[in-house]
Amino acid sequence: MWMLLTALAAEPPTCPPADELVGAERWLRAASLDLRGVIPTLEEYQQISSPDELPDALIEEWLDSEEFIERAVRQHRTRLWNRFDNTIFIATRNRMSLVSNSYLAVRNRNTTYRGSNLTCGDFPATDSDGDGEWDLNADGQEGWILVHPYWEPDPNTQVAVCAFDGNDAEFSPTGNDCSTPAGASDPGCGCGPQLNYCVDNSVHTDIRDGFGAAMDHRIAEVLRSQRPYTDLFTEDRIYLNGPLAHFYRDLSQVPSGVRFNIPPFDLDLVPDLPYSEKDTWVAVPTHPAHAGIFTDPAFLVRFMTNRARTNRFYEDFLCQPLVAPANGIDLDAPNTLDLANRAGCSYCHALMEPTGVYWGRFTESGGGFLDPDTYPAFDSLCYQCSEDSSPCPTYCSQRYIVDPNSDELDPYVGQLQALQFRPDSEHDRIDQGPGALVQTHIATGRISQCLTEKTSSWLLGRELTDADDPIRDAFDAELLASGWSYRQLVKSIITSETYRRVR
Repeated sequence: MWMLLTALAAEPPTCPPADELVGAERWLRAASLDLRGVIPTLEEYQQISSPDELPDALIEEWLDSEEFIERAVRQHRTRLWNRFDNTIFIATRNRMSLVSNSYLAVRNRNTTYRGSNLTCGDFPATDSDGDGEWDLNADGQEGWILVHPYWEPDPNTQVAVCAFDGNDAEFSPTGNDCSTPAGASDPGCGCGPQLNYCVDNSVHTDIRDGFGAAMDHRIAEVLRSQRPYTDLFTEDRIYLNGPLAHFYRDLSQVPSGVRFNIPPFDLDLVPDLPYSEKDTWVAVPTHPAHAGIFTDPAFLVRFMTNRARTNRFYEDFLCQPLVAPANGIDLDAPNTLDLANRAGCSYCHALMEPTGVYWGRFTESGGGFLDPDTYPAFDSLCYQCSEDSSPCPTYCSQRYIVDPNSDELDPYVGQLQALQFRPDSEHDRIDQGPGALVQTHIATGRISQCLTEKTSSWLLGRELTDADDPIRDAFDAELLASGWSYRQLVKSIITSETYRRVR
């Protein structure tokens, strides 16, 4: 044993020389692992008929498989970061928790209902006078009632809920809509019919996961149907499952960590999907300014500012990271509020600020769309209230430039915030949307080249270098010749001599 260990230590395992073509069996094994995540079966190995070719029919079968779709979607996930483990989609004022393993309560409404930080009592609620008002104990507590919540698919399933929280009114006696922030602070409102306006922890998880899954579904649909890859950048639709349909219909108006109170589509189009339909997806049309993955709610929420959206687009879809040069940044530029010209900032922001205007109609810190009919590029009321130093409407302070704290901002008062410091020549970008930005770089070839580079790096197991330009160019040419077929790009790479050398 000692001699064997010594021999192994003396001759560590090494990769084959880069110019050596691996045999067909090893080549097939590598392709199977990359495309499906499993090794080939004996029957699949037996389909090899030439030492220098992969079985074409077998490769086509693998590319048609759901295993390949899943692995391709996972690769895109590394670029889009569409997971939301730490994102709050539902305000705490609408979140229910289990109290003493007995009943559900919305803790943040305690003072609204009972005047102090008390939940209800652990006993069945009663209305002994029949006047529609719950009996209260000496501490001012009502009991709980049984309700069938929307998240339970079995209509016979009921949960105990504090009686005030279980109020099923859609509007309070004072006229407040119980699904809005006003309703959340109105003692005449509860969680609505079937608790529609509230969530428990499992529902919040379903909604959070739904946004990420919707992006995965969008990508999978394009790949599965073998549509041009560019459809990912041009679709004017979003995808909803049961939890997301419920979110937009009943929960999107309540402010939280991210905001959806300005929906990206007509809420009348929300499909009538049961909450339990987590794996059923329905496409809902959006405004034509939408641009596929770059205006998908998951993208807008993951990258919450227009600068972050621009940075992700350049880094992962143009392969041009916005980073300072190796020799440092220029500190002699003017010190100004305009980052595109500020000392130490202009190197990146001279490109980032003008590009961010393309996302100017998509809300920051949320996933909404500022329709031009409601939110013109210039709002005279927002301008006037700022000039008069009078209180401005909330929408002005949230969406427009008002109350400038510097003379530099005076020329932009009354304009949408995305137009701050932007010249008139760039104002049309806000209505063109990210789709126009994408079309520009499709035309220049930079998006296809970056896609080729990212896909090649995944399958070849290493980053491409300048020395690989001929390889990258050859794969890119095949992608374009195929009509932007992602499937064909992958096939070109795994059947190439380059792949055979490195695998």
